[in-house]
Amino acid sequence: MKQTILCLLISIFSLNLSATHIMGGEITWVCIKDTTNPDFGKYIFKLKIYRDCDGASLSTFSQIMDVWSGGVNPDTSFTLNWVSNTDISPACDVINSGFPALDCVSN
Repeated sequence: MKQTILCLLISIFSLNLSATHIMGGEITWVCIKDTTNPDFGKYIFKLKIYRDCDGASLSTFSQIMDVWSGGVNPDTSFTLNWVSNTDISPACDVINSGFPALDCVSN
């Protein structure tokens, strides 16, 4: 049994693995409080995703948000429509710093 586990561990750690991941994100929301607005009392949700330019690609399609209150299945689901994307890479001073620019256009 010990030999089987050892062989399994050696085979797992000898694999050449590589991964790209989303760096982070945030979900925010605001309630529409203008009583003259026909959507009064509804919420506007924003989903922001931060990623490495060389990492996972993002879809410009709508995303589904599920809301759970502790059960196995989501209590409700709704669609978040794609609005825009913005490159927030830092502007690099290539001449003085010696580091290449960090931007999503040229990586």
